[in-house]
Amino acid sequence: MSQLDTGRAETTEDLGGLLLDSLDEALVDLMGARFRQPFYHYFEERYGITRDIIPNRLDEFVVGLAELLGVLAMGTFGRAIAKRLYLKLGLKFSNHEEYTLLDYVKEARMNLPLLTNTSRR
Repeated sequence: MSQLDTGRAETTEDLGGLLLDSLDEALVDLMGARFRQPFYHYFEERYGITRDIIPNRLDEFVVGLAELLGVLAMGTFGRAIAKRLYLKLGLKFSNHEEYTLLDYVKEARMNLPLLTNTSRR
């Protein structure tokens, strides 16, 4: 089955696409559709990070989020993205106050092989 059939990522590349979809959804839900383009423009201008390379430069993106939103808001926004990502992956989301978005994505990535093996049975 493909990612589209199950909603689950089978590769790290699929995980990156689901992460971007989750980011887009969180942006629109929490900040409104009008904020989406300026948000991505900010990261491209300030950090040289375009939307499509966020999964490859996630650590820098998280630092930028903290600078843009502040640490508390960044945590809330990161959890909103992670919740959507976990839902798409079929993982149970557990809130960890000390986690950043990077931590949640690392945890999801560690579970990726387990999801792949389960979906092929």
